[in-house]
Amino acid sequence: YYRSPTLAGFVFSAGYSHDSPETAPAYGREDVWEVALRYAGEFNGVRLAAGVGYRHEEYVSGFAADGEADVFLGSASIMHMPTGLFVSGGLAKVEWDGGDADGAEQDGFWVMAGIEKNFFGPGTTTLFGEYAESNNDLVGDGNFWGLGVVQRIDAAATDLFLKYRHVEVDSDLAEELEVNDSANVVIGGMRIQF
Repeated sequence: YYRSPTLAGFVFSAGYSHDSPETAPAYGREDVWEVALRYAGEFNGVRLAAGVGYRHEEYVSGFAADGEADVFLGSASIMHMPTGLFVSGGLAKVEWDGGDADGAEQDGFWVMAGIEKNFFGPGTTTLFGEYAESNNDLVGDGNFWGLGVVQRIDAAATDLFLKYRHVEVDSDLAEELEVNDSANVVIGGMRIQF
């Protein structure tokens, strides 16, 4: 793995691994190589971070055995520092070639928007909404939307969080198994940083 020094906010990275089927028996990979370009900067009260990447995988076990996959990824986040308003988003696409997954594709995107501000004094409060979709030739499609809040407590290096998410799937497998095609999920907790 190589990671370049930062130059004008940009960082380039590249990696390669070989013969790793024992690390993931269901989806063992023989050769994997990847490249990425990232940027982070701040100007005129606006903070921006973005990245794009590509990964090539050769499978030796699992549904894509004797096949390969090309993975394309990208994401970006922007925040207006004086107001705390932010938007983040990303997209990804996987194309399989060979094996049981020959010709299959999966793509998806996500977006999140909200505000992060110190309203009460102990630390920043983040209020956000999110939405994502995934389309998969092999297992079907799905999407979710959600709302959440994160309260930072600076004196204790702690985050308290609570999130609601509504998930829907459109899958032949779900119909065959006669399981629900939607779910409501509430997640809450605390994270302490040491």
